[in-house]
Amino acid sequence: MKILVVLLGRIGDMILATPMFSEIKKRYPDSEIHVLAGRNNFNVLTNNPNVNKILVYHKSFFSILKTYFELTKQKYDFLIDPKDHFSRESKLISIIAHAKIKIGFNRIGSNSFDVSISPQEENSQLHYAQRCIKALEYLQIDLNEQIPRPELFLSPKSEEYINKELLGVSNYVLINVAANSDYRMWVLDYWIEFIGIISEYEEKIIILYQSDNKELVNQIIKHSSKVIGVQSDNIQDAFSIVRRAKLLVTPDTSLVHIASAFNLPVLGLYICNEVNYNKFFPLSDISEVVKSPDEVVGIKSISVNQLYQGYLRIIEKIRPE
Repeated sequence: MKILVVLLGRIGDMILATPMFSEIKKRYPDSEIHVLAGRNNFNVLTNNPNVNKILVYHKSFFSILKTYFELTKQKYDFLIDPKDHFSRESKLISIIAHAKIKIGFNRIGSNSFDVSISPQEENSQLHYAQRCIKALEYLQIDLNEQIPRPELFLSPKSEEYINKELLGVSNYVLINVAANSDYRMWVLDYWIEFIGIISEYEEKIIILYQSDNKELVNQIIKHSSKVIGVQSDNIQDAFSIVRRAKLLVTPDTSLVHIASAFNLPVLGLYICNEVNYNKFFPLSDISEVVKSPDEVVGIKSISVNQLYQGYLRIIEKIRPE
């Protein structure tokens, strides 16, 4: 049985969708799984033994043409798109892909998919990981309301790189100060003050950052001798540095879900939006979430003291008895 899973969303969405592949393999051990991924999220699947082939989709004429020829020459038994709202790309792919049965979201009056999944309005109380598994119901896969943790696989190259960067440092607090939208970005001075406070308790604090945030991180580092910056633009490196930490402090980004894969305690800064929180809350056994008082302003409305109190609560939870 050959299955195409369509996952063109963000990195975090791909991470949370990874249990789909192992669940399919458990139910159908001889199945062949192909994933149509986006150019920003396909690296999440590197080294994933449950995925047989990764197809990368770009939003350009030539990429669409390449995807068209690739999908038309394949003969899939199932196409599964877990996205629970309308997408023109999903509709286009459902048209050009050759599959006996297509599973996905049909808006009113549309029959792009043979089997229609429930809309996001009905899924408002479900975590994104649950929504992905729910799309597999037609394949007789049901986890009975269990929320599966992401499944990520390490790259030997990234393991080697992070080992060199950390130089034996362990039991550290890992901090991420960046996010892909302004209302998920905390104030620089707040980070400096918060890190200054927790430096009294922590031996080492690591900040993971991408090249475009280097100057921001450098401004933080110069205020504390206990802070080390580790630069990487590779998501696989993030897997390796997250799994070694004792605690992750981060805005609501994909790192929350990477931490969940390794069951790492998370202290998250979230916007006060119940729908978004229900969809993307941390899945680690131990977590603390500090929500913004103001949804419009975003996490900038979270005070240093609020985050510090969250830090004290989660440290108490992870402290050895």
